[in-house]
Amino acid sequence: MPADLLSVPLSLLRICADVVFPPVCHSCNARLPHGDSIACPACLAAIVPVDEWDDAYREAFERLKEERTVSDFVAAWYFEQEGPLRALMHRLKYGGMTSIGLEFGRVLGERIRDAGLGESDIVVPLPLHVSRMRERGFNQCELIARGVSAVTGRPLRTDLLRRTRFTPSQTPLGHLERRKNVQDAFGLRAHAPHEIAGRSVLLVDDVVTTGATMRSCAGALHGAGVRAVIACAVAIAR
Repeated sequence: MPADLLSVPLSLLRICADVVFPPVCHSCNARLPHGDSIACPACLAAIVPVDEWDDAYREAFERLKEERTVSDFVAAWYFEQEGPLRALMHRLKYGGMTSIGLEFGRVLGERIRDAGLGESDIVVPLPLHVSRMRERGFNQCELIARGVSAVTGRPLRTDLLRRTRFTPSQTPLGHLERRKNVQDAFGLRAHAPHEIAGRSVLLVDDVVTTGATMRSCAGALHGAGVRAVIACAVAIAR
């Protein structure tokens, strides 16, 4: 950076940047009002928040509890096949817009705190396989988990869970195929069991569809003796 720019206040540089490159909604590309970060008010208003009395939430929670590895479930929004949330998630995962993940995590963290679950011991994101990590460059679940950690104050641990084998995308698969696809696909690193036994975990995913991936991860954590796993997701697919 040129020496003369070092004396310019950072806030002024940001204002100038916004004039030259005005921030836009990551969903519809409309110019963002001052103070908004990832989406315009219209797109945010179109994203439906989860209602814990709604059938879609109850059905998702029942699926997660099938193997008795998940004790509670918190989600922020419903994921629609067409809509702003899908566009934002696509920008995050395939467009490298990492700020979206952090903001998703902050919203999810507020929901966790409001549900009275913010005092759990640690925050753990679902891991990516090393080959997919190389391809994408980041783990979107880790970004979301960082936002959750910032709001709840719970420590983030990315060094506990790992993918033991590569799994094809879950997107085209049905319920039973998804379960088989991720069966025994997760494990713990060698040092993890003695660090997490008896502790409660906020396990963070981006979108829960059938819950198969979340259940598989929760099962691996229970194998190490955790006290409880709270499933946390930005969205529930319906």
